[in-house]
Amino acid sequence: MLADQAWWIMLIVHASSRKIPAGINGYARLGFDAALGRDIPREYKAAQSVEAERGFTLIELMIAIAILGLTLALAMPAYSVWIQNTLIRNATESFVNGLQFARNEAVRRNSNVEFVVGGGSAWSVQCTVISPGCPDTAAIQSRSIGEGSSASVTVTPSNGLTIRFDSFGRMSFPVPGVGSTVSFDIDNTQLSTSDSRNLRVTIDTGGNIRMCDPNVSSPDPRHC
Repeated sequence: MLADQAWWIMLIVHASSRKIPAGINGYARLGFDAALGRDIPREYKAAQSVEAERGFTLIELMIAIAILGLTLALAMPAYSVWIQNTLIRNATESFVNGLQFARNEAVRRNSNVEFVVGGGSAWSVQCTVISPGCPDTAAIQSRSIGEGSSASVTVTPSNGLTIRFDSFGRMSFPVPGVGSTVSFDIDNTQLSTSDSRNLRVTIDTGGNIRMCDPNVSSPDPRHC
């Protein structure tokens, strides 16, 4: 109790030395009450509660909005580049999934199945000819440009827009040279060469499908 009274008396002296009016935050009044062992007056508790709940001033709010606007202005170009590169990756992964699906269907149906690239990054998978495993040549599965990609994404084939797999899962068309591959380069026209993270999908004669990055070199496992 004596320690508490001493603390409040020191607080009063400190407030007086700084010429703080007795009414500010109730320092002086609270100090006398505490020193005399009285309860803190209810009105001072209410005053302290109101001050503790005081919100932001208009100037503080304007400063916060200005800082937020500046941050967004600086981050927006980098965010736009990231979005466009994400579209490239989405289209590339879609190609890999479509090619793997075509190869699996060729083995499952024991027939030739083609992966055909449409406009932009669109593609479809279909049987080459009618057979017991392929009752028709309609599309078995397809993807449009708008499904996870964009019209700004471009696809550049190294050897035509059609990949055919035989019943063993091997690529039967086109027929590349021994040890070589057929590829699709996927890029985005909205990006400069320095900003673009273009990707490539390769298919070898054995039907193995791989996504790689032509911008990196060996020994990076992502290199083409």
